[in-house]
Amino acid sequence: MSKKVVLVVDDEYINLEILEAMLEGEFDVRVAFNGASALEVMDEVPVDAMLLDIQMPEMDGYEVAASMKEKGLIGKIPFFFVTASDEDDVITACETYSAQGFVLKPVGREDLIAKLKAIWA
Repeated sequence: MSKKVVLVVDDEYINLEILEAMLEGEFDVRVAFNGASALEVMDEVPVDAMLLDIQMPEMDGYEVAASMKEKGLIGKIPFFFVTASDEDDVITACETYSAQGFVLKPVGREDLIAKLKAIWA
């Protein structure tokens, strides 16, 4: 059985590197350095889940989610917002864009893998 494809979107290279290292072996990991490239990857590759950073320049995570909603991808590609904040606006955004929830930075490997695997359980 082939591994699930997980797209990791973050404008900070170190964050991409850390998340990719955490997920390697368990998933087929793809990375995008910004919101626009994330949308391009979703057009090119069947993505099974996504970790979407909220705070990015030019196109933040909320704008990516809004674009996904316009393209009819909400509900087809489950995703988690990744954030350093657990403020109410993140919770509201999860509800607005039907996100699976959010993951707080710093991210723990076991918790992250469990959350992703729970999508397909």
